[in-house]
Amino acid sequence: MPPNFLVDSLPCPLFAFWGEDDEEIAFGGGVQLLASGLDRRGLKHASFTGHDHNGMLDHINEALPSVLAWFDELEGRGHRRASGLPIARRCAGR
Repeated sequence: MPPNFLVDSLPCPLFAFWGEDDEEIAFGGGVQLLASGLDRRGLKHASFTGHDHNGMLDHINEALPSVLAWFDELEGRGHRRASGLPIARRCAGR
């Protein structure tokens, strides 16, 4: 990947998900390259087979269990889920 293609650090947690056949990600090198970059940075992600970019958006509910599990994991590490305010404030730099 080109330098600075992926962000090296964030002030907030990140969970990424995409359709395995996402043509938009293909422009940046493909889903395998994205996944390996996220893995190297210790960031959580999920890929859903059978969907391209729009197909994943049309079937966003399929990602919901993974997203909720990620929220539960954050909550277990001391983040509050209900309002999201502590996470939102940190992400916004407040």
